[in-house]
Amino acid sequence: MLPNGIYTYGILERGKQLATSTIVVSRVNGALTIEEHASPMEPGEKTLRTLDPSTLVTRSYTTGVPERTVATVTVSGNNAVLQDGTSTTRFVAGRGAPFAVSDLVVGFWFHLPATLHAAHARTLTLISLGFATKVGPLTASAGTAVRPSRAPKHDAAISVTGDGATGTLWYDPQTFVLDEFDVPTRQFVFARIATPAR
Repeated sequence: MLPNGIYTYGILERGKQLATSTIVVSRVNGALTIEEHASPMEPGEKTLRTLDPSTLVTRSYTTGVPERTVATVTVSGNNAVLQDGTSTTRFVAGRGAPFAVSDLVVGFWFHLPATLHAAHARTLTLISLGFATKVGPLTASAGTAVRPSRAPKHDAAISVTGDGATGTLWYDPQTFVLDEFDVPTRQFVFARIATPAR
């Protein structure tokens, strides 16, 4: 699942591409890591996610620029700690709902199909970082949306609901790599625009 490689996505709103996101997947010290840089973004700004190698649930999340770390989330079992500047916030996961960290770019949605499968989970406790930090459930169910033209014919679908919206993840059922994520009510799409480099 989630082969090592480089994956590029377009971030679209109302059909217009706003940005691109480049994701690098690798295995480091027995963990799966996902490094992401979106453009336009502050030069050098990156996020780094470390996932458990068997369940693919979040172990840690870091965002920042080379000179400074902006925020970190560290997960231990059902407990998570967010360090944002000088502020520390602690969270407890819902029962049977492992933690995941979402921000304003693609990384979380990229690994979500694989995490739901590997963790045998249908609900995650989502820490949403962005303009404000929010914590709440994200639930998954069978995808029933009409396949978008960009999604390959063999793709599987999962519907996800959280943070007041429902979207559909279209992904390769063999590799669990995301091809497209659509949120129709927000006219928002993450679409894969390049194949992985090996």
